[in-house]
Amino acid sequence: MPIKNYGVLKCQAVQTIRGSNEFPHYQIRATAKGEDHRIAINVKSEQKPSELLYIIVDDFHHPMTDALTDLPDGFTALDGKRTLSLDYIRSNLFQREDLTPLPHHAPGENSDLNEKLDQLVAKSVDGEAVLYVFGDRSAAQAEQKDKFFDFTPTQGIHDVHMNQGNTVDDFKEDNGVYQDGGLLIHYPAENRWSAVFLAYQHQAWHTDDKTGAALDVDLQDRAPEVSKDEVESPVLIVGATVTGPEESVTLLNVTNQTIHLIGWSLANQAKDKYSLTGRIAPGEFLNVKLENRTEFFKNTGDIITLLDQNGLKVDGEAYTREQVKAGQNIAFV
Repeated sequence: MPIKNYGVLKCQAVQTIRGSNEFPHYQIRATAKGEDHRIAINVKSEQKPSELLYIIVDDFHHPMTDALTDLPDGFTALDGKRTLSLDYIRSNLFQREDLTPLPHHAPGENSDLNEKLDQLVAKSVDGEAVLYVFGDRSAAQAEQKDKFFDFTPTQGIHDVHMNQGNTVDDFKEDNGVYQDGGLLIHYPAENRWSAVFLAYQHQAWHTDDKTGAALDVDLQDRAPEVSKDEVESPVLIVGATVTGPEESVTLLNVTNQTIHLIGWSLANQAKDKYSLTGRIAPGEFLNVKLENRTEFFKNTGDIITLLDQNGLKVDGEAYTREQVKAGQNIAFV
């Protein structure tokens, strides 16, 4: 069954403890509405390989951020609220080929997950940033003192990582859609966002739309580690025009073979689909005009997803209200 108490904690960091071999979580003590919370972020996997996959998006743009700033401090349950929930596959948060394995500890400066989290969370400790932590909530236990930070009652957030596509039996019961964990950081003075997304190397990247279970297409001949060559999208979304009388999406074939688009489609955040036809020669661009579809992609921010003939995601992008300018193309590369 999916994780039980999925939501987002809007808070301010106070104190941190790095993860170790004995305690493989990066611990954050945070406050919200005068209450303490402990955030436990996995930095080491119990399964081999032990390195987590990670990506830090320094300048994060997504339509969900406008709504996040309106949330009250503290925990907000997100069960059923898909526009505010994280889904690594369906929300177009990042490009999966940009995920990189990284150890929790390594020699050198800024060379492991602990150090990278230190740099990001420090801004919140200094009062310059607000944290939005997505994951599973641990309810308050009035008589129990937190084992890391000694506050009472103990409560917090865990599962701050991808929560679908699990192929290890011990974790398959956690699979679900629109319940992935992650850390978003808002810098109000700069009106800027950054984001941290984490996944295990045993997790699949094509999952069932209802259960979040790994699909067979991802279980056949899977390499033990993610390779950029293996996950690179054959067709990329490189631009879009979402205002004016004629919306369009520009695609690029990055392979050395002609791609036939019969059965492929474009989808928006509401899961409406626009069917594609034709083909793209190697290295060529194709400008897809969405005929007779007014505001198929919303001017206030939306996501654009490219699906193949099997309904599997090939590529995806997201844009915000601020990126939309009348009659102008939004560039994604």
